[in-house]
Amino acid sequence: MARATGVQVTGTTVRVVDVEGTAKKFKVRGFGEASFDGGAPEEKDVLMIKALRDAFKSAKASKEHVILGVPVRDCIIREITVPFTDPEQIKKVIKFESESHLHSCSIDEVVICFLKVAESGNRSTLIVIAAKKEKIREILTALERVGIDPLAVDLDSAGLFGATQLIPEAAEKKNLVVCDIGYSSTMVTLIKDGELRIIRSIRMGTDSITSRVSMDLDIDRQEAHTRTQAILQQDVKLSEDLMIRTSEVEEDDNETQKTSGELERDIVRQRQSELIGRLQQEIFRSINPAKLEEPLDCVLLTGPGSNLPRINSELAEQMSVPVKTLNILDEAEHRFSNSELPTFNSAAPIPIGLSMKQLGLDPLKLDFRQEEFVFSKRFDRLKVPLFCLILLLFALNSFALVLLKAMGQAEEAKLKRGARAAANIFQQVADPKQIPERQLKYLTYKPGDLKKLYSGASADDKTPFERITYIGFTMKKMHQKLRGDYSLGSSGSKSKRGSRGRSTGKRSKALDDPSDYKSALDRLDIVAKCWKDVGVREFAFDRIKATPSKVEFGITIPKEVEVAGKLMGFQELIAKFETNLKALPKELQYLELDGRGYETHKMKPDFIVYKTLIVNFAKEDT
Repeated sequence: MARATGVQVTGTTVRVVDVEGTAKKFKVRGFGEASFDGGAPEEKDVLMIKALRDAFKSAKASKEHVILGVPVRDCIIREITVPFTDPEQIKKVIKFESESHLHSCSIDEVVICFLKVAESGNRSTLIVIAAKKEKIREILTALERVGIDPLAVDLDSAGLFGATQLIPEAAEKKNLVVCDIGYSSTMVTLIKDGELRIIRSIRMGTDSITSRVSMDLDIDRQEAHTRTQAILQQDVKLSEDLMIRTSEVEEDDNETQKTSGELERDIVRQRQSELIGRLQQEIFRSINPAKLEEPLDCVLLTGPGSNLPRINSELAEQMSVPVKTLNILDEAEHRFSNSELPTFNSAAPIPIGLSMKQLGLDPLKLDFRQEEFVFSKRFDRLKVPLFCLILLLFALNSFALVLLKAMGQAEEAKLKRGARAAANIFQQVADPKQIPERQLKYLTYKPGDLKKLYSGASADDKTPFERITYIGFTMKKMHQKLRGDYSLGSSGSKSKRGSRGRSTGKRSKALDDPSDYKSALDRLDIVAKCWKDVGVREFAFDRIKATPSKVEFGITIPKEVEVAGKLMGFQELIAKFETNLKALPKELQYLELDGRGYETHKMKPDFIVYKTLIVNFAKEDT
C-alpha cells in the first residue's frame, strides 16, 4: 500500500504526519510535532535539526516519499495579469513578468510558481508565489542532515487546500474561508467554487495573547505563557460565557474586590476577545479583493488557535457566518484517543494535505524544487558505492571467462586453485556477510537470495569446471539485473550478421575481452590515475560511464586548492588533469578532453560541480 510523509516547517515548529493508502481512503500511521523556538538566532539551524529528528521519531515516519511544505509567510505573493492563456507559454515568461512586481528582492533570489485563477480573452490572471531560495536552502540543508531528501517542496497553504479536498462538506460550499491560526502567524485562504482564489499570511497568532498579558502583568514572556495556557485550558472546560464586557467592568461596584487570579483571568479573556476581533477584520480584508457576489457559506478553522475556548461561537457572532473546526480525522482511519483528537485536528491538516501530493491528490501542482533545488534521480544519488560494485562485477565476469578459455590447457590442480580463487572473489559480491553495508543496500537481491547464489559457488559437489561455469553465468545474470534495475541501458558489443544470419567475418573478441569490459576498465583506471596525480585530496566522481573509446564522468572539486605549494583554481586543476592525459604513452592514443559546463555546488559553495567531462580515446584495433 502506498505510503507518504508530509512535513510542515513553520517559523518555530516542525509537524510530521505519516499516512498510507489513497486520497479517497487513507490511514494516519503517526503524528509528531516539535518546537525549535526559544534559542539564540545562531542556534536556529541546530535546533531545527533536533526538532526534525524528534518529530520523525515521534511519528515513526518513513524518510522515503517525503513532501515538504514551506511557510507562505516567507513568500512574496502577487496577483498579476499576463497576455497568455496557455500554461506552457506562461511558464516561459513568468519570471520576466514577475520581476517588476518584486521590489524587496532580486528575481534570482527566489523560485517562482504560479496559479491561474481567471481568464479574460487572451489574458490570464495569476497568483504568483515567489519563495525565497535562502529559506528553501535552510530547510533542505536541515533535512539533509537528518537523512531526508524530499521528493517535492510545496507551499503550506497548498497543503491546507489539499486537506479541504478531503472534507465532503467543503466541496458543497460555494464561498469558503479556511484559516490556519498559528502561534505567530495566521494563514487565510479563500476557496471559490472549489478553486483556490486568495492566499494571505498575516503576522498575527495566539502568541499575541501571551505578549499582551506579559505587558499587562509586567512579567516575562515564559511566565505569561504558562499562566495564559493554564487559564485557557480551564476555560475550555466551562460552558458559560466567560468573556468580560467593558460595560460590566464599569458598573461592577465590587470590581476592586476581585482576587489577583480573577483579574488575570479577565485580562486573558479580554486579550483573546481582541485577537478574535482582529481576526474577523483581517478575514474580511483578505477576501475583499475577490468581490464575492454571494456571501460566505462557512469559515473553517485549524491550527493551534482553533482550540481557543469559544472561538467558533464568538467569531460566528461577529461575522454572521457559520464557523467550524476542520476535523480532518473524520475522513481517516486512525488510532488516536478522544483526548488526542483536538490537538491532532488542529495541527495535522497541512502535513496531511501535503502527503496527499504523493498519493495522487495534487490540485495546485506547485513544486519549488526548481533550478539548483531540483530533485536528483535515484541513480544519480547512488554515486560511488554503486559504481564500485559494478566495477567489481565487471572484473569478476572477465576473470571467470578468462579461466574458461584456459581450462582445456590447465592442469587439474591449477583449475582447483582457480576455482577456489574465483569463489573467494565471488564471495565478496554474493555473501551478505562479506558485502559492506553501504553497498549491500544498493543490491536489489534479498540477503537470502544472495546466500543461495554464494552457496552454489562454494558447493563441494561441483567440479572445478562446473564451479567456474556457475560463477561466470551467475555473475552475468547479476550484472544484467543490476543494469536493468538502475536503468543503465544495454551494454556489450553484439556481433554483426548478414541478411541470412551468417557472420560478417569480423573476428569475435568475446574470449579476449568479453563485452569490452576489460578495455573499458583499463581506460577508467587510466583516467582515475591521471586525476589522482593532479594532487587534489578532496574530490568526488559521479555519473561514470566507460567504454574502450570514451570515459564520461561528473566530478566535484574545490574552487581552489594549494597544490605543490601553489594556489590553483578549479580551471587550472582541469588543465593539469588534461596535461597528465597528454603525458600518457602513445600507444594509449589519448585524443581530447571535452567539458560540458560546471556550476557551484548546491550545499557546498566552496566546491564546483562539473556535470560532464569526457575523455576520448582511440579504440584499440583488435
